[in-house]
Amino acid sequence: ISTDTTGVVTIVAGTLPSLGAQCAITFNTAYAVAPLCQMTPTSAVTALANVGNFPSASTTVLTVNTGAALTPALTYAWNYSCTEPNS
Repeated sequence: ISTDTTGVVTIVAGTLPSLGAQCAITFNTAYAVAPLCQMTPTSAVTALANVGNFPSASTTVLTVNTGAALTPALTYAWNYSCTEPNS
């Protein structure tokens, strides 16, 4: 079960994958300021791919980005965790 603060995102690479934004997760409730988000691989395929994943977040959306193109037809999965920074 995924929430605004923690969860799992799974991506199945398409036939013409590219680097950059792979998917966007819309938060159920907007944060007051953009949260700090971290991602960790949940499978060997994801860990071994070394695609340079990184999250970027606004107050309403978490975007999963990769620094390299994914391999077509492979499934990648990451745990994510977001916390609102102290203001």
